[in-house]
Amino acid sequence: MNKTDLRFWFGCGMMISMEFAILGSGSSANSCFFKGENGAFVIDCGFTLPQWESRMKCIGESPASVKYILITHHHADHVRGLERITAKYGIPSYVASDSPLKTLYERREFRPLREFDVDGVRFFPFPTFHDAAPSVGFFFLLDGVRFTIITDTGVLDERMFRAALKSDVLLLESNYCEELLESCCYPEFLKRRISSVYGHLSNRAAFDFLSRLREQPQCRLRQVYLCHLSEKSNTPERVEMLFSSLKDESFSITVCPKNQLIKGLCDDTIRKANSECFSCSNR
Repeated sequence: MNKTDLRFWFGCGMMISMEFAILGSGSSANSCFFKGENGAFVIDCGFTLPQWESRMKCIGESPASVKYILITHHHADHVRGLERITAKYGIPSYVASDSPLKTLYERREFRPLREFDVDGVRFFPFPTFHDAAPSVGFFFLLDGVRFTIITDTGVLDERMFRAALKSDVLLLESNYCEELLESCCYPEFLKRRISSVYGHLSNRAAFDFLSRLREQPQCRLRQVYLCHLSEKSNTPERVEMLFSSLKDESFSITVCPKNQLIKGLCDDTIRKANSECFSCSNR
């Protein structure tokens, strides 16, 4: 299969309830839980083992129910608890083929821009612009619901736009407010890193991206979660104020405060009965 021309043909999926939860997001720790017909999996594991176990308990799920963990990149806020968690529960980890994460309980590899399937869940990992190469986001189909996760990226490209446009649920970084970043206590080198092409996404960039999506007649988004908010250079209130103009009946927007657990539910109301093609071609 051509690396730059990947196509998914999706069917209607099973009409069953499917659950997910943002176990926490922000500058210090990130992790998301998903559960479908064929079991549960996690994307990123930035909490310590006790913290992660506690958050799993809060959503009524056993850590032992997790069948695998996918990793976006190797920064500590995404992998802090990975080694201990996977060793204790015997969970395999899926990482990009060039990832420096070597000492894992069971390392399994994927290649960015190439579709792969795990237990009936179809994933398409795409590169993000971040100073932790390789760094990826994920577009995937779980029990008839399409998700896109875009965090830890300094800019957004057309591949990300096409993935989000075809998704029912979007988890999108809204990391910093430009004014707060300029005036906060961070040293200058860190401010430059955050605002660089290989840093993080500003509130304004996320807003412009979502505004453009909303203008497209083929947009199928039903739920948007704004996540990975900075502790020092952003506030949930600032994000809420900026994005309030985009809120309407077409889709919901949820702001995820730092480290707050947010549980979502995807039922039949956001599933589509039609089959469609999704292309991640650069052409």
